[in-house]
Amino acid sequence: MFDTYVMHCERLTERRDHIEKTLRGMDIYNYYLITNEMDDDWFSYSGFYEDNELKAREYAQVWLDKHPDETYNHQKLSMASISLCWKWYNALKRFVDSSESDYGLFLEDDCCFDKHANKKDIELIIKLADIPHTPTRSVGDVIFLGGAFGHSILNFTKTLYFDVDSLFDVLLIADHPSTNTTSSLIIEKSVAKRILDVLCPFYLPVDWQFNHIFKELDLSVVHTYPYMCSQLSAKKDGFISEVKR
Repeated sequence: MFDTYVMHCERLTERRDHIEKTLRGMDIYNYYLITNEMDDDWFSYSGFYEDNELKAREYAQVWLDKHPDETYNHQKLSMASISLCWKWYNALKRFVDSSESDYGLFLEDDCCFDKHANKKDIELIIKLADIPHTPTRSVGDVIFLGGAFGHSILNFTKTLYFDVDSLFDVLLIADHPSTNTTSSLIIEKSVAKRILDVLCPFYLPVDWQFNHIFKELDLSVVHTYPYMCSQLSAKKDGFISEVKR
């Protein structure tokens, strides 16, 4: 039903130990570690990343429109941020080009699953998101299983309750902007191809880039309630993140 892709920084070996233990606990034994470490010429990859303040402000506007008290202060992306963008690009490309599954589960290596969650919950959420919601679209093109923050950072337009045997039986349809970092997403294959077609060049960290793209593509983005996943990098005693969002 789904293939699993993990964005991983090879030099942070403790993260690999963590995510492999986490996946074993979810009965997920087949997965792809997306490392793709780049060299010191990261900023010169033509067409992949541009330090373009005008475009960055344009892409950030989807968030600023809903948060008028916030401002955007432009700065060149850090190498860690670009590396994560690069891994996401390669994970989506591998999924679109070679997977036989209809869905991809995309995780970052600091992802944690709720102790009550299991692989069957993920499969159930995929089935729920695939239910027709309108005559022309299903419930969710992109599914957030969690993130670094709570649901309160977003606005939701509809709450869908399902009579199923699972703790994760509610899906919230998000207004745009619709991301909560990028630690744990499910994406349908045809949607992944549409995202990949317009993903580059990157102007912003991957979650802010997704905010713009998801709105431009008019994607239906849903979040599980409660969240099934969290991030160790967002916890006081967790990993230190080098990615600046």
